[in-house]
Amino acid sequence: MDGFDYCKIFVKGDVPEVKVVLAALLGGTFERGAMLLPGLVVEARRNQATSAIEPDADFVRWRTTVELESTDLGDRSSIVDLTAQTVTRLWKSDLPAVAACDFEDRLPWSGGIDRLRGREVMRSVMDCLIARLSPNLTGGDLDEIIHRLIWLTDDNGTDLISILREWLHSDDIRRVEAALSFDEGWLYDSGEELRSHLATVGARWPQLVPRTKKILEHHDDHIRAAAVRRSGRSGV
Repeated sequence: MDGFDYCKIFVKGDVPEVKVVLAALLGGTFERGAMLLPGLVVEARRNQATSAIEPDADFVRWRTTVELESTDLGDRSSIVDLTAQTVTRLWKSDLPAVAACDFEDRLPWSGGIDRLRGREVMRSVMDCLIARLSPNLTGGDLDEIIHRLIWLTDDNGTDLISILREWLHSDDIRRVEAALSFDEGWLYDSGEELRSHLATVGARWPQLVPRTKKILEHHDDHIRAAAVRRSGRSGV
């Protein structure tokens, strides 16, 4: 028995979206901010330490806190595994999370802090590329570098894709162009979400509408081809 019974996780995201991820992971429902499970209480609430000016300045000021507390005095070892699953799922859901507890060394990325540092390193790399890009080039000219980074990084481009999603709504058109150059897949898994974000880009940057249309056409062609393949297999 490990003897651990509590962990607090800081999450860069809003309470409702964090609750959706936790409910899907744990198979429970929240009532007034708390989810009661056998041997465990999970709470997801607005972080009272959040700064109104710079809410994301430091992870301890991120918008949401998740607290996991074991109520089973006979078996507290499972909270380590559960916290690891929670941190991992939150990051996979594009909700950066950092755990603060007595067993951070047993968790993925030391509880998330190492992953956070890695993302900031990638952000610095990408910011540097934009800053040093020749004035004669567009952000789209970074396409080859972006594609190589997707394949070469140890997280298969997860952090890079998250940064490109942020760039999609940047005030800097070259960052937007760079984000739109990504064609090894799509920045969003949901076709509806992809359309919504690209529509926002097109409304703000009319000169980029041809590129957004091309991305959506590519996406729709892929979906239709996948449907044909499934239909062919079911008919065999």
